[in-house]
Amino acid sequence: MSVQYLGFRRLYKSELLSDVVISFGDEKVPAHKVILMGASRKLQALLQDQSVDSIDVSAHEPDVVHAMLRWLYGYSWAGHLNPKKYAQRTFAQKTKFAIKVFLIANEYQIKSLGTAITKYFVDSLSARMINNRPNCPSMYPAAGAEVGEVIKQLLELYRDSKDIDRMLLHGVVDFCTTSNLWRFKKDCDIMKLLETYEPFSARMMHRMQQDEDWS
Repeated sequence: MSVQYLGFRRLYKSELLSDVVISFGDEKVPAHKVILMGASRKLQALLQDQSVDSIDVSAHEPDVVHAMLRWLYGYSWAGHLNPKKYAQRTFAQKTKFAIKVFLIANEYQIKSLGTAITKYFVDSLSARMINNRPNCPSMYPAAGAEVGEVIKQLLELYRDSKDIDRMLLHGVVDFCTTSNLWRFKKDCDIMKLLETYEPFSARMMHRMQQDEDWS
């Protein structure tokens, strides 16, 4: 989050100068139009109507909405989650939550949050593979399969919706085409996954692997 937003933290959930309410589930969070409009093009369009004093985002889970709002006010998008409970989540559960936050960022056109989620997502995929390879070789194939399943779900998400910003997809494709994870790519058959959604990237990976095998 840019330093320019850090001063907004004191206003998070504060009724001081609040002029709009964000409603979801049983919660109503006081907010500030100038902050929302400054970070989100969709909210800017909605709030240009001065009569609007409430926005309903009940279509999203409360934790996902809080992730978005915290980000807009200068906090980490995942800082509101209980650290112990979050640590107990599986890799798949963590990445699934990250995708949900990416989707709300996409819906409300908050590019900075989408960029942060993309970095988190790709870093998580990489760490999941690299951390398991040297320390516990027996877990490496399982980690590869788990990462492959997460990538498959993400690719299917993009297949089913054409309105999602492709930055997350591009980040994952870049991860898949790195040259130091060939064992992982074979374990989760990543090229086969990409053939359906990103055929050019799949062909490029195949060529890179051929070059690697010959070297």
